[in-house]
Amino acid sequence: YVNTRRYRAVSALDQTHALRLAAIYELSFRPAGRFAKQLLGGWELTGFLSVETGTPLSVTHPNGRPVRIRNPRLEGPAGERLGDRRSGSTVLNPYFDIAAFEPLPNQYTVTPEPAFLAELRVPTARGINLTAMKSFPLRERLRLQVRMDAVGLTNSPNFGAPGTNLSSRATFGVINSASGSRQMLGSARIVF
Repeated sequence: YVNTRRYRAVSALDQTHALRLAAIYELSFRPAGRFAKQLLGGWELTGFLSVETGTPLSVTHPNGRPVRIRNPRLEGPAGERLGDRRSGSTVLNPYFDIAAFEPLPNQYTVTPEPAFLAELRVPTARGINLTAMKSFPLRERLRLQVRMDAVGLTNSPNFGAPGTNLSSRATFGVINSASGSRQMLGSARIVF
């Protein structure tokens, strides 16, 4: 009864674009004076930029995957489409068009929809990490290495996946999670 050629779709792990860029730079700042040169000169910066599109979403319902009436994708920044504004029980700013789906009439109807929708994806994730590092010579074979790391330097949130269960109208199209808080760490170690 099911024509499998019609069910061609993207994988649950598909990420259309993923950019990872790393850079290392030794600061060329050379101050005058022995103490200033020891303290301020010779620092090395390491940066890491990561930008990746989200994985595709799958809309569910107890009767099976609902039918798409139209393209559910909405344009605009994810921060403006969190589903946090409501009028009674109606979500005013859902992440995607929540009226674009029609539930199947019963659980015995075969759905024409693929498992994952290529046009409907988790929000894009971005991150910038930065490390500053310097080695101070103490003796002939003894060095002090000082390192400072900043993970999530811009302190920008990466929003999680929206609710995709059509039967749960309170969370359908609503983003309830975010990650990406800034974390800073300093360390010193003796290398011999």
